[in-house]
Amino acid sequence: MSNEEVFESRNRVNKIIVDNLTDYGNIEPPALYGRAYNDGTRTKYQFSAANYLRIAAAQRENNWQDLRWLSEQEIENKNFTLKSAAKPVAIEYWQGIDDGQNYEGNLRKFYNAADLVELDGTEKVVLGNEETDREYALDLLRVNGFDVDEKMNSYDKIFSAVQDYAKSKGADEFAAPMTSQIFFKTSHLGYDYSVYPLYTEAQIREIAENPKIIFHATKKAQELVSGMQQEQNKELKKLADKLKAEQNQPFNDLSVDFLWSERRLKDLQGKEYQEGQHLQGEAAYQFLVQLNAADKEQFNSKLQGIGNYDKTKIAVRYGNYDHGEMRIDLGDLELRNQSTIADAMVMRFNEYRNYLMTDEQAMNAHIGLQKSDSQEVTKEQVIAECEQENAQCELVMMQFAKEENIYLAKHPELKKINEQKADVFLYYCTEQDFCKVPKNMVLAVHRAIEYDGLVFDQRDSSQTLFSAERKFNKPKPNDIVFESAIANDEIKGNLPVKAAFSREDQVAMGNLEKFSIKIENYGTVMEPFEIPATQVYKGKQAVQRFIYEKNYEVSAMRSMNYEQKIIRHPQQQMTFSYDGKEFCKLKYEIGSGILNQSIPSGLPLYNEGENAINKELQQAVYTQMKYQGIYRDNGIHDLNRKNEIKLPDLEVVRAKAMENKPDARANSKQFAYYAELATLDFKKDTPDKVMEAMVQEMKQDGLSDKKIANIVKTNKNFDLNLLGEKSTENAPKAQKRKLQVIQGKENSRSCEIGM
Repeated sequence: MSNEEVFESRNRVNKIIVDNLTDYGNIEPPALYGRAYNDGTRTKYQFSAANYLRIAAAQRENNWQDLRWLSEQEIENKNFTLKSAAKPVAIEYWQGIDDGQNYEGNLRKFYNAADLVELDGTEKVVLGNEETDREYALDLLRVNGFDVDEKMNSYDKIFSAVQDYAKSKGADEFAAPMTSQIFFKTSHLGYDYSVYPLYTEAQIREIAENPKIIFHATKKAQELVSGMQQEQNKELKKLADKLKAEQNQPFNDLSVDFLWSERRLKDLQGKEYQEGQHLQGEAAYQFLVQLNAADKEQFNSKLQGIGNYDKTKIAVRYGNYDHGEMRIDLGDLELRNQSTIADAMVMRFNEYRNYLMTDEQAMNAHIGLQKSDSQEVTKEQVIAECEQENAQCELVMMQFAKEENIYLAKHPELKKINEQKADVFLYYCTEQDFCKVPKNMVLAVHRAIEYDGLVFDQRDSSQTLFSAERKFNKPKPNDIVFESAIANDEIKGNLPVKAAFSREDQVAMGNLEKFSIKIENYGTVMEPFEIPATQVYKGKQAVQRFIYEKNYEVSAMRSMNYEQKIIRHPQQQMTFSYDGKEFCKLKYEIGSGILNQSIPSGLPLYNEGENAINKELQQAVYTQMKYQGIYRDNGIHDLNRKNEIKLPDLEVVRAKAMENKPDARANSKQFAYYAELATLDFKKDTPDKVMEAMVQEMKQDGLSDKKIANIVKTNKNFDLNLLGEKSTENAPKAQKRKLQVIQGKENSRSCEIGM
């Protein structure tokens, strides 16, 4: 959807808002208290600005009392059921605004909780005008400098006071009353707009002619009310700071608001941090220590094919530097793999400002966004503001660093956590070429002489992904080696950098060559080979072949479930060896589920679980996968994923096969039919077991001994001794079965099976 389409849809909303203003005096029907919020998120954020108007317009027809709204995607995720009369509201989503990129709008469907079957009886309705609501509103006024006394005893005076406050903050004739309206909604207070309409008839005509008026007014009003709430929060923080200072706790000037995270974050005692939790002083610092450690841990997990990044949102303040809310993607090393929180924070705080000053596209997008909000700024003004804020941040964080050093000297256990490093990528380039490397690609810079035995690949990093054999070279002592969180398959453009390998990396990749897999193919149970076909795979190819076999089995099972048919594959044996010593053997048949059940994830263990070879082999695999690129299909996710194992329902498969029973006179086709029935069970894993099962199937159908003999004689490999009295005298007497047909899928393929 284009931005133009989003803005066109606002025109339709504006027409309804105009009707509401004409009929009700307000933008929505009366007796609706509180602000609608997104119940599908952890923070339950309230809809504001354009989306506030969109829901207000929808209320004209539906008059929803429940404040909860859920997106179409969240409803699907929770398996909720929409009522037949459910009506969605289009909610605006904008991308690229927060990071200064070219922004793009879209509309997504949201439904009120009252329209969901599973939420019947759980309505959350705000009654409004409670005493606690009035106290909240008065406190909000008090902390924002209003003279709150006995004169402020009516809603009319509160409405007028807020309107005057808005005008003093630059609100125009449309934004000022809207500020009072949103203030009342936020405080759960009601107001008689039929007596005191929000706008005059002349103003309503202006709004009808220009939809931008009401949308800009609502945005300005939302900003003012949010600012009032922030002042209230600051007042509460000041009180908390004062109490902490009196107790003489470390990091008195540090506070962290943990808003939400996709990852469960725990403190040093293992207790989980709660979303929305306010942390102060020492507790705030320890949270940042755990956050930094989680960033590194999740990065390592990505290399091992476990998960991706985890979005996290926090707000940090230290001294007179209040950075406010920021998002950190744990696992992307946004905290820069640092050993101190001071260094991690100052680099993260200044990251966007540095990006803005050095990236022309980002700067143009930022200026354009300011212009759309009627704020004219120049590139020079933006740079000056960024430099000033960077300097302020660095000055404040210098004091934080001093405090941190003193604290860590008394807490070596936290210092040890901070100093743990992520398994980052290494790159090599010459000193002359280093200026061409983007700053956001570099975590730390070293001279090559600092590494013992380091080598680099002579080819470009992108080519190392596919090379069977690498060609290593030694760097010169003063060449540059830098650490990075960027994998070689993420590098864009022709950067003059090469993949570098530490001595540990080289040892690990050499160890991988000690690993091998031998696969022996014995043929199908119906037609076994006289001599098994054998293939041996080594190193990287062994790992890839193992992954292929597991994925092939999953694919075969999916196909059988789709076809509602058992398809037998060759019987195989896989033998794992390391450094010439066998450590695991497994007999399996693709499609039976044995391979995935026996080795659900990773590689099998070498003898005991604590054996040092297990760690050595695991590290060898991870290192190889790491330098293949973590975002291309290197197989590491497939290696560690536990696949779902599910065979088709045997009764349905049997019934489906029995539907295609051939004419009794066609003995060769009868043979294939009974062979198919006999091989539905993977436990029939030898020719003798299959033939015995075939005889039992034929006897259950009431066939005479003569008919059975005629059928089996059509296949020269059938052991006729199985028909003699000696071989069947101990077998249980087969009872004739009644044909039961279970409806299966049409057009299923027949299975021609030979012996």
